[in-house]
Amino acid sequence: LLEIDFPRLDYIDFYQVVDEKIEKKSSGNLIAFDNREIKYRNPVFEITIPTKKTRTFYFKFESKTVVQFPLILHSRQKFEEKLNKEQLLHGFHFGILLLSTLYGILLFRLMKDWGNLLFSLYSISVLFIFLILTGIGFQYLWKNNPEINHLNSFAIFSSLVFGLQFSRII
Repeated sequence: LLEIDFPRLDYIDFYQVVDEKIEKKSSGNLIAFDNREIKYRNPVFEITIPTKKTRTFYFKFESKTVVQFPLILHSRQKFEEKLNKEQLLHGFHFGILLLSTLYGILLFRLMKDWGNLLFSLYSISVLFIFLILTGIGFQYLWKNNPEINHLNSFAIFSSLVFGLQFSRII
């Protein structure tokens, strides 16, 4: 498996030369998630390289934001091991952010303290940033709405506003 360890590329065309024929596969965060060959937050392409043979690959990248394309070559077993560890860590991280958001909302409802609401809004903004930047939001929450992947500027702005307002109150 060939992984591009950067989920924020808008369009990726992957070309593989096999037996003098060119095979094309496409991915990217502005293409519906269900069209991906392997359903994962980063673009991953299935490739086969026979023993003692070479293969030629070409990429075409297009993005309105930063263009990075760190390539990682995995065996299927190593990819699944990575996936299991990654899901545990991301689940823990997102769970803490979600719990802190819910806790702040509960405190706001009980105490009517605006600081708790601002903290919750800040936490949810940070959660949204991480969901966009890691590609997990695209994988699980808005797979049929790829345009949401470009709302990271709005999320960053929101987190700054709510964070500054929260810091003024405390």
